[in-house]
Amino acid sequence: MEFVNQTPFQCAPLAGRIGFPKHSLTLIVKGTFDLVHEGNAAFSDDPFFPTGDVLYPDDDEGQGSRFYESDFAYYKPRADLLLAGKCHAPRGRPVQACKATFGVGGWSKTLGVFGNRYWNPISRTISNPEPFAQMELRYENSFGGAEFEKNPVGKGAAKFKDADGAVRWPLPNIEDLKDLVASPGSRPDPAGFGPIGSFWPQRRSKLGTYKGSWLKERWPWYPADFDWGYFNAAPIDMQVEGYLKGDEPLFFENLHPRISAYHSRLPGIKPRLFIHKQDPADQNKLLFIEAKLNLDTLWVDMETEKLVLVWRTVFPVLSEEYDEISDVFIVSERLEDTPQTKESYHGLFLKQTSEQDKTSDEDIGSLDEEPLIVDNINVEEEIKKADAEIRAALTAAGIDPDRKLPEPTEGDRQEEARILKGLGIEEEMPESPLTREIIIERIVRGEGFSGEDLSGLDLSGLDMRGIDFSDAVLDGVNLKEAILTSCNFKNATLSKADLSSADLSGAVLKDVDASESIFAGADLRGADLRDAVFDQADLRHSRLDGCNAENTSFCEADLTGASLTNSRCRAADFSGSRLSGANLAQAVIVEASVENAHGPGVNMTGADLSGLRASGKTDFTGGNFQKAVGPYSIWEHAILDQADFSLSVMEGANFASASLKSANFVGSDLKYARLSKANLRQARCMTMNLFEASLEKADLTMTDFRASNIYGAEFLDAALEGARFEHANLKMTKLARK
Repeated sequence: MEFVNQTPFQCAPLAGRIGFPKHSLTLIVKGTFDLVHEGNAAFSDDPFFPTGDVLYPDDDEGQGSRFYESDFAYYKPRADLLLAGKCHAPRGRPVQACKATFGVGGWSKTLGVFGNRYWNPISRTISNPEPFAQMELRYENSFGGAEFEKNPVGKGAAKFKDADGAVRWPLPNIEDLKDLVASPGSRPDPAGFGPIGSFWPQRRSKLGTYKGSWLKERWPWYPADFDWGYFNAAPIDMQVEGYLKGDEPLFFENLHPRISAYHSRLPGIKPRLFIHKQDPADQNKLLFIEAKLNLDTLWVDMETEKLVLVWRTVFPVLSEEYDEISDVFIVSERLEDTPQTKESYHGLFLKQTSEQDKTSDEDIGSLDEEPLIVDNINVEEEIKKADAEIRAALTAAGIDPDRKLPEPTEGDRQEEARILKGLGIEEEMPESPLTREIIIERIVRGEGFSGEDLSGLDLSGLDMRGIDFSDAVLDGVNLKEAILTSCNFKNATLSKADLSSADLSGAVLKDVDASESIFAGADLRGADLRDAVFDQADLRHSRLDGCNAENTSFCEADLTGASLTNSRCRAADFSGSRLSGANLAQAVIVEASVENAHGPGVNMTGADLSGLRASGKTDFTGGNFQKAVGPYSIWEHAILDQADFSLSVMEGANFASASLKSANFVGSDLKYARLSKANLRQARCMTMNLFEASLEKADLTMTDFRASNIYGAEFLDAALEGARFEHANLKMTKLARK
């Protein structure tokens, strides 16, 4: 299945089992917007991708309330309204108490926010609130405590000892004004704007009954009494029936540091989603059907003025592979405009997928005519129109628009030269071509070659340290074993050049085009390679330690045995490259791509792999990733057999369908990771953190999970023969229920 996305929205699929005993597919469409005071929210330049639960930055153990609830919900029967942020005292002046209001459309909710307060142990009265300028709106500041299931992270349910050993009994900072704490025995529901914990009783009670006949008759489907409202994470009074439209006004009171009464509005933009699938009645026929999207999640971070909207659709499929669906086509429209027809979108889809030659055996399914917009300017028609206007103007002036101008004669050229000479302008004579000898002479004089053409020259072995080659043309030049330390090659072209064994340490190669060049054995330590292109270059056994390769392209380059320790490769592209035996220890490879790279034995020990894309046919068999940090990195379908991920931190990483046979994950942190359909046969996963990870359909034959934290992990349809779980935490898993 391919996404054909014509929008700034981010999309993700989620295979499920809605409708016993059938399969379903949920499609998630996520938009990120910047709030505008007194205006409509606008698309953000920094979109958020669909993600699992997001913790607060100070919650290293994952035991606190959630900053952001997972996008991967199969279905929400109602819309969730959620907010993260702080209550700010008006004008920033400390107050003892104030209210915080969050409003969407005709709905609103107000919380009472108080400074720190305590019960007087003798009089059982409440102390005066301590003044505050801002208060974080987290459930840690709402009523609760370790023994209070509805909010085990809160305060007020019990006493505690402070740092001095004094016993104190705090009150919550955040309260429902209609249900205030009145006595030490009060037990109100926790007040807040954030998501309720998935294992708190408010949601856990909706999971249904897993005893009796469920295991025999319905497993791995949800039980018959499962309440889909479980996936609604907002407090019950923040769930909206009938979903949202997308243009509702927003109101925030005392939730912004400078604007006490903040007014905004949803963007009035809505996605439309079409499915391109096989006709169940005729597999040789394709259908183009719209799937109705529901706007079921609104989340705001008022500290950054970010707005997230999530639309969701769910429909039946033949299997969890949903092979009958070939494409998902996504467009967006403005609510205020007339919606485009399904036929026009079908035509646009065919054009985008280069399928205009398809015959009419494609049917268009029934659509929900919902208002939305796409700007459909026909560029070719506009060009034809402009051309016609020019031709008409020439004809009106008595000029034949089709007449071709004659080539200038020799007499014309002589007359032009005479006129120029009379004006004191001499015709420039072509410069004599540069030679190796001329180059050497100019180097001795300390001259540079900025903007000059040195292509094809043999400059091998020359000492040219510190020379300026910026904007020069050096295609095919022979610089083998040349000394080029601290040279400036900025914006030069070096394609198909030979720089093998050259010394380029400390050189500037920013924006250089060095595609198909040879750098085998070259020294590029500390070089500036930002935004350069080394596609299909030969960098075998080169030294790039400490270089800056941010946004640099190494597509299909050969980096066999290369050393890039401590290099900065943020957003670099190593797609299709050869990295066998390459050393990237301690490198920063954040949001980079190594998709389809071939690198058995690659060393990324201690590297920062945050957001790394290593999916596709990436082969890092036997790679070393000890102590690497790679939250939300993507390793889908990668070959990682015998790889060492011990002590690594891979929170939320995606290893779906990856081959991890005999891999080492001892002591690693993979909470919230996706390992569905991964092959972990005989993998070593002792003392591993798999908190709420997904291991659906994974091959866990002979896998060792002893003493690991597997709390809330999903093992649906996993192969578990010979797997070891001694002393592992299996609470809230299907294995525990067995």
